[in-house]
Amino acid sequence: MGKGVDPAKVPYRTLYTGVRMPAIGMGTFGSDKYSAEQVSNAVYGAVENGYRLIDCASVYQNEKEIGEVLRRLFNNGVVERKDLFITGKVWNDMHGEGEVTAS
Repeated sequence: MGKGVDPAKVPYRTLYTGVRMPAIGMGTFGSDKYSAEQVSNAVYGAVENGYRLIDCASVYQNEKEIGEVLRRLFNNGVVERKDLFITGKVWNDMHGEGEVTAS
């Protein structure tokens, strides 16, 4: 059994800026079955094992815990911020004036 995911072997999509973004990542939804702590621990393990795209949304109600895990990953030298893609979604209830930035 191999040790994690080799980020160099993950398919990528090239953005209009020329930056290459992983086409496969770790989703952070799970609030219907798992606690925010369980999801954030899964994120730590995923990044530690080669995942470089983390998909988030405020509606998942685990942003604080995900943020803490990301800080721990950076502080522990597991990965640098520049090597991660962290995506977020603006949920349907946050499209009003001034709400997008807050979301």
